[in-house]
Amino acid sequence: LSGFLACYRVLNTAEGKEQCLASIEVRFFPPLWSPLLSVLRHVKFRSEAGVAEAMSSLYHALPGDLSVKKELHLMDEGEESLPESEESQPYWKPIRSLKEVVSKGCPLDKLECVGKKA
Repeated sequence: LSGFLACYRVLNTAEGKEQCLASIEVRFFPPLWSPLLSVLRHVKFRSEAGVAEAMSSLYHALPGDLSVKKELHLMDEGEESLPESEESQPYWKPIRSLKEVVSKGCPLDKLECVGKKA
């Protein structure tokens, strides 16, 4: 970052510094994601296995079984599936936003993606 700022005084603003960091992150982070996630999954294996077991045991539970307020239910008790179209689902915008985050390669891009949708 100091190298950029020393060469280009125009970049010595908050926006310029952010742009410099974004340029560095785009090249630095993508090769690291896979090894970092592997290490994290190895370290958190027991926690992850516990969550997977809990989610599997509650797979067929209805929102009411989990004490979720009625106004937050995605479907009524009698319905068997979610609405057909994506837009008719109550949480489709945040879900689409989270799916988009996965495609981003560096932390700044991920934060911007979530920030723009919020």
